[in-house]
Amino acid sequence: MEARDGPAAERIKGIRSILLVATLMMGLTFPFVWAYARTNSEFFDTPAALWPVLLLWIGMAGGGAIGIRVAHLSWRQTLLASLLAGAGYMLLTWFEIPPFYPGLAGTFELVPFLIGILFIGSPVFLLALFDPAIRGTAPAPSVRQVTVTALLTMVPFLLFDLAGISYTDADAGQVGRTIGTLVSYILLLIGVILVLRVPTDPRGPKLGSIGILLRLFFIILWPLLGLGGSL
Repeated sequence: MEARDGPAAERIKGIRSILLVATLMMGLTFPFVWAYARTNSEFFDTPAALWPVLLLWIGMAGGGAIGIRVAHLSWRQTLLASLLAGAGYMLLTWFEIPPFYPGLAGTFELVPFLIGILFIGSPVFLLALFDPAIRGTAPAPSVRQVTVTALLTMVPFLLFDLAGISYTDADAGQVGRTIGTLVSYILLLIGVILVLRVPTDPRGPKLGSIGILLRLFFIILWPLLGLGGSL
């Protein structure tokens, strides 16, 4: 009986740890992001939105780092916790509590819901780049290679939007950003699937890391260059 209870007890403990870390991720970020959203009317306009986004991502990654060290989560469990935290954030929109996708309040739209989960949960891929605890136990992509790849992937979209504005003399700098953002989400989704299916597959952390850096570049660079943008 003890032999049977052993694996079951470990699974229950693992589930509890994942739920605890997901709650921690939300707890580290939600009060601050919620307060910012309530007090700043330009929350959904960059560059104002940049700060709560960075705060959210730091909290999510920080919660994951704590979970790895305190709850001893594996790489796959950490990713699961982040996705659960993302789902928790998105569920709060039903109660008209932002900070993201307030248009979902009182309704359910599957695609925006899943995109929101991916956007909010994806910062854990930063751990695959910068957290020694993860890099020592899971496939660790090269920081330089991932950064260069993300930058090179971004350049054509940036040039496209810059050319659009120069030729039309209007706010046309959104097409490249929109397509590039879609590419970043595709990379993140593939990375998530690979990590959940085969945590030891090095392609998962690599593609996810490229996706999260690419997403970050779009959020930061487009407003700084006057190309506009939003969440």
